Amino acid sequence: MTNKLVLMPIIFFSAFICWPDTILIDTKSDYPGNQMELDRRKAIIAMENGVMDVLFESGFVFFNTYEPQKNSREMIDIANSKGAEYLLLLVPGEKILMWEIFNVITGNSIGNDSLDLSMIEEIDDSSGKWNKLGTIAGKEAVEKINNG
Repeated sequence: MTNKLVLMPIIFFSAFICWPDTILIDTKSDYPGNQMELDRRKAIIAMENGVMDVLFESGFVFFNTYEPQKNSREMIDIANSKGAEYLLLLVPGEKILMWEIFNVITGNSIGNDSLDLSMIEEIDDSSGKWNKLGTIAGKEAVEKINNG
């Protein structure tokens, strides 16, 4: 019985330390998904899938939302209210993906980049290129989180 009482705090503390960070992903777009052209919608979904694959493989818990009219400060508040530690903003343009990651607790940006679709030469189809761009953005964001 005494051994169990000693182990309980250790198990609890270990679980707390290993708890994964949570990221809220917000994709900004000019048009709601139902008003977008099919090819554009496919490209954005492919890009999001690339980001989410990296986050999943890196051990993060994530969820996404669509808040087209909200600015980054408002989105940080939303992420905080939903219990996320980080906010990842994705802004896909015609041929560029801009992203920025925020620490929700401090409200500070911890990294951002602008990735050009032309840097993906080994893939021919548009969705594949956007998926790869999402993968790159996801890896860069994870690196920023891990490096603090």
